[in-house]
Amino acid sequence: MQIRKPSGIGGQAVIEGIMMKNKSIYAIAVRRADQSIDIKKEECHSITFFTIPFIRGIVYFIEIFYLGMRTFLYSASFYGEEEVKRKQEWEEWISTGTGRNFTKDLKKSKAMGGLAKQIKSVFNKIKIVFLMLCFIVIAVAFIFLLPMILSEKLIGLELSVKKTMIEEGLKVILFFFFFLLIAKIEDVK
Repeated sequence: MQIRKPSGIGGQAVIEGIMMKNKSIYAIAVRRADQSIDIKKEECHSITFFTIPFIRGIVYFIEIFYLGMRTFLYSASFYGEEEVKRKQEWEEWISTGTGRNFTKDLKKSKAMGGLAKQIKSVFNKIKIVFLMLCFIVIAVAFIFLLPMILSEKLIGLELSVKKTMIEEGLKVILFFFFFLLIAKIEDVK
């Protein structure tokens, strides 16, 4: 029997597409509103130079979570293309009719485009880090601290098999409850 080595290839689903990663390179393929496919290939630089297993795992988890959120938000930027196109058509119709001239405003906004894109990029990175930290805090509180506190209220501080069983049972129940809540989100359905 031949033992296979892990390929190192992984990925995740994104809105109307997929992200695949192998070592330090990842690619995202997203379907646009006009049914064409947008492909973006980039290199991601890892800071996982730690040799201590537990620390290395935490740092790698944070890096992968950040990359996943970044690629998910990138794919989400294509999600509203159709609505943006309709809005532009509407504004064009208004500018040729009795409404104000949006094309002059559009030319002014394009002049500031480079700076606006840089500011938006920095803001998006800050938003991703903030969301990631919020998710970690909520996950720790919901999955670990809440069962511990509830089992202490039910059993007390003594360590016993009964307390451990109750605590782990609560973790499983909360974990499934969490997935049931996620399943209610319209885009996840």
